[in-house]
Amino acid sequence: MATLSYPKPRASLVKLASFVGNVATAQELMVLPKDAVIAGVYILGAANATAAATDTTVAVAGGSDADGIVIAYNLETGGAGYNTVGAQAGVLVGTKLTVDTVVSATLSAAVAGDAALSWTLKIEYYIPGPGESL
Repeated sequence: MATLSYPKPRASLVKLASFVGNVATAQELMVLPKDAVIAGVYILGAANATAAATDTTVAVAGGSDADGIVIAYNLETGGAGYNTVGAQAGVLVGTKLTVDTVVSATLSAAVAGDAALSWTLKIEYYIPGPGESL
């Protein structure tokens, strides 16, 4: 059996940031560096959002793309526990970022009565080596 030295192994890097449930405006959370490739996006929380007239969702923007990282993840059914965003992953997941990218979370509506409720956004990413493609 041949031993391959390419592609070189890469370490996953992780950024974590919390966002609160009672704010419906954008909450800036972190900056991902140029050339980063997002490999995983997770929502961690102690509780689901309380039921409202409509589902409470969170969209996670990457730079000017309003839902480039997370499209509309439902916090009422998936706010408790350690959850991958799955099919709600945006177009920036799995692509190489071309600039330093500000990441912000926006809830579809402020969660009434959940002033103390917050969730944590976890983003796993890696940086390809010089000359490497995805």
